[in-house]
Amino acid sequence: MNMRRMLLIVIPALFVLTNAVSFFIFQSGRTVQQSYNMMLDRVLLYKQIDAETRSNLSAVNVYLTDRSERSRQIYQEHQSQLRKLQAELNAQDAIPTTELSVRSYRNLLETFLAQESGIQQALSGKTPLAYANSYASAEKTAGFIQEEAYRLIDQELSYYQPLYRSILAQTDRMNQWGVALFIF
Repeated sequence: MNMRRMLLIVIPALFVLTNAVSFFIFQSGRTVQQSYNMMLDRVLLYKQIDAETRSNLSAVNVYLTDRSERSRQIYQEHQSQLRKLQAELNAQDAIPTTELSVRSYRNLLETFLAQESGIQQALSGKTPLAYANSYASAEKTAGFIQEEAYRLIDQELSYYQPLYRSILAQTDRMNQWGVALFIF
């Protein structure tokens, strides 16, 4: 076999191998990025719901204190924002290991919103402090929402950690192949 024929075989083979390694590295990076984005979206949503629940509870407290029209509007804006976040949470798919926890989180959020409705109903009643029990319950539920959000964040991180390590190990091997091909 002469040198020209050898180069006609080796150069295209190296080109194909180099492109295959590059494609694999690109795909691995893309998979990691997509997984990271999905996880981060859920984590941020849990944090937003927790923060909005606290803001909502604070707005209810202000409304109960002064009962002005402005504070009622602020409270309703917070409640509307919390319902939007709830709809966003309901639209998302949970990872397999967190399905039960996410369902519990959704139920806690629904309970919180129902307790706030109970506060509003109690305010329209004739008993002056009938809303106190509903407010205390809503406050406890808000604490549970915060605890559950942190637990869900921990579960998300634990679920994705082995996946990231596996993909990073594969990418490292492909980088080594790429270096070897480059040197060759």
